[in-house]
Amino acid sequence: MCFYSILPGWHERAGSSRAPPVLFITWLVEGEVNQQAPDSVVVLSVSRFQGWYCRCAGFSPLLPRWSLRSCFVLPVRILAFTRSLRTVCDLSAVLFPDVMPLQVIGVKEPVLTYQLTVGEKRSKVCPVVDVDALPIKTGFSAACYNLPMTEITPPYAGLEPDVVLTAVESQGYLCNGRLLALNSYENRVYQVGIEDAPSLVVKFYRPERWGDQTILEEHGFSHELLENEIPVAAPLRNENGDTLHRHQGYRFAIFESVGGRHVELDNDDHLRWLGRYMARIHMVGRAQRFQHRPRIEVDRMAVQSYQYVLEHSFVPKDLELAYRSIAEDVVARLQNAFESAYDLRYQRLHGDCHAGNIMWTANGPIFVDLDDCLSGPVIQDLWMLLSGDKNEMEHQLSVLMDGYQQFADFDPFELSLIEPLRALRMMHYSAWLARRWHDPAFPQAFPWFESLRYWEEQILGLREQLAAFDEPVLAMM
Repeated sequence: MCFYSILPGWHERAGSSRAPPVLFITWLVEGEVNQQAPDSVVVLSVSRFQGWYCRCAGFSPLLPRWSLRSCFVLPVRILAFTRSLRTVCDLSAVLFPDVMPLQVIGVKEPVLTYQLTVGEKRSKVCPVVDVDALPIKTGFSAACYNLPMTEITPPYAGLEPDVVLTAVESQGYLCNGRLLALNSYENRVYQVGIEDAPSLVVKFYRPERWGDQTILEEHGFSHELLENEIPVAAPLRNENGDTLHRHQGYRFAIFESVGGRHVELDNDDHLRWLGRYMARIHMVGRAQRFQHRPRIEVDRMAVQSYQYVLEHSFVPKDLELAYRSIAEDVVARLQNAFESAYDLRYQRLHGDCHAGNIMWTANGPIFVDLDDCLSGPVIQDLWMLLSGDKNEMEHQLSVLMDGYQQFADFDPFELSLIEPLRALRMMHYSAWLARRWHDPAFPQAFPWFESLRYWEEQILGLREQLAAFDEPVLAMM
């Protein structure tokens, strides 16, 4: 991966306080490039860059602080060609994951006009800019145009470091400037240093995903668990008792920073401990019902999911028929499985209780990230703690239940829902990636999603799930 200079000679003016009209970018494209026409145009959604080191002709100038709120149209000379490069344009995957190219188009040559395409899937998301409408000349001079932003504007395009810090300070904290992006794709989560106090964690909720009442139900459930001495990461209240805050159009919550290590699911003591706490979580969950949070439903998680990836051409054409066929077969079995459970008890759950959402400390587990809490059967919070072959899972289940049944009862019928719930998660996960593909963090983190191999594996995995539906359910020893 190389750095290409948009405007040669900028390094000679690097000491200037005037904001440059161009960027130095890392550029790789997906698709076939006409090697006889090496000049391309990049349309970028640009936000603030502060202290950004770039490389140009051997120099590493520090660009001055500057902010632009328009789309740039920049002629770029692609110096190296590969027929199938897979990484999309990226300025900084860590600090600025939300700067993305809106489209790559060709430059009108005296004889040839070409267009660089990236496949049907993204062409539906990224509108093509009319080359003839842009007064662009070939070469390396840059021009800036106020192109209109579209519905594919990245959801966190304005969430710059200073916005994060001022959001935290709006709640009465004094930041010391330390900022660390934590691993999160659905939301944006940062650890923020605080003057003369422990660091805090701030979570910015994905715009337009949840309504305020839905988020507040998550917060209320978290505090309800905390009040019952269950160790969860609950949002902090401000002096007015509020847990959900707003800053520059973003909704956010602040949490204490909790440390720990990964839970050991092959450790029987850990499993028993988890079983006891999961039972206590579920006992609190039975006390009330969610009014705004989602439910585990075949239509939402399976039917709408497989239809979405097909309708938006994420499944390769050669595999569309096979994927549709197996998806419809799985949906039929899922509907039968849940309809057969006519007296199945739905209640408030953590919803996404896998090992990554459990921190282990000397005092036991801390449950984090209730962002996906929902209503469903209690087995939803238990099956993701099981792994390995059937014998291993039966042992883990027995140890888990040894702790669980000390505090709550468990209906063994729910064990028949483990494989259906696994199939629901598989289909919902693919649609989740597809629905978030306009977010530049997703193509960077999941480049294999558009590959033929991924969808072949999905078809195979769903076929295996069909077979698993007919196998004997796990037994508690």
